[in-house]
Amino acid sequence: MPAINGVVAGVDTSTEPASVLLSVGKDQGVERGYQFTIYRRDTFIGKVVVTKPMRDSSGARVLFTAPGQQIRAGDTAATRLD
Repeated sequence: MPAINGVVAGVDTSTEPASVLLSVGKDQGVERGYQFTIYRRDTFIGKVVVTKPMRDSSGARVLFTAPGQQIRAGDTAATRLD
């Protein structure tokens, strides 16, 4: 997976598992199945997997979140942490 960085643009908690909208898509090289690590500043929040890559955004489902954490709009998303 290439290094791709984006932002969580939205979260839908009405589904189980929850789904998120990422600010990156096919134009940035995102493909179905790519996993993104979600974090806020230096805090690990969770992981998501892309289910619907679109031109400039992607739909993803939440794989898991860290205990006591919840993914929120504005959180950072990255395929690789350097």
